[in-house]
Amino acid sequence: MLREKGFGVKTDELIDLLARDLPTEPVRPVGVLLRWLPLAAAGALALLGLTLGFRPGLTTAEVMAVTSFKWLFGLVLTTAAGIAALRLARPDAPPGGLGMTAAAALAALVVAFLFDTTGLTFADMSFRAGLKCLVVVPLLALPLMAAILAALGEGAVTEPRLAGGLAGLAAGGMAILIYALYCTEDGAAFISVWYVTAALAAGAVGAFSGPRLLRW
Repeated sequence: MLREKGFGVKTDELIDLLARDLPTEPVRPVGVLLRWLPLAAAGALALLGLTLGFRPGLTTAEVMAVTSFKWLFGLVLTTAAGIAALRLARPDAPPGGLGMTAAAALAALVVAFLFDTTGLTFADMSFRAGLKCLVVVPLLALPLMAAILAALGEGAVTEPRLAGGLAGLAAGGMAILIYALYCTEDGAAFISVWYVTAALAAGAVGAFSGPRLLRW
């Protein structure tokens, strides 16, 4: 209860009161996410198909093998950042998750370098392909990010910049999964430079948007 005299209340007490009124798990944010994220993903996939198209021979074993590390990086980034972002939908959640996300993404990159069979080095990277990745991935991430931020808006986020940044990274990871259906640059070096930079760009957009869209 608020104090009877003066109606003063400390920040910690307010957060505790809000936390008591919320369910044990962030049901509402997850429900909104499950409602809008598939639609956003379908829209991003359709956008890629209508503009750039898909990589020839995508379903062959050879192509699937050389693209597997792009899938791994995108999936790890999406999962780690998405879980961390959803945790921040509760006002009593500890302000963390960025370190875990970075560690998970770094581990995926290490695996990619250790098992990369393409033989491609940093010198072999196509600058033009890199720029295309840097532009297209954040664009594909926008509708995905909007769905995640809408879900977080159903909670009570006390770290909106961090939550927005993690939402952007999660959306960037999903956009990478979609963009990998088109991209023919398969080396771990390309992933570590251009995919990472594109994901960070999406994260920056999310960090900028968080304080503006997640106020309560």
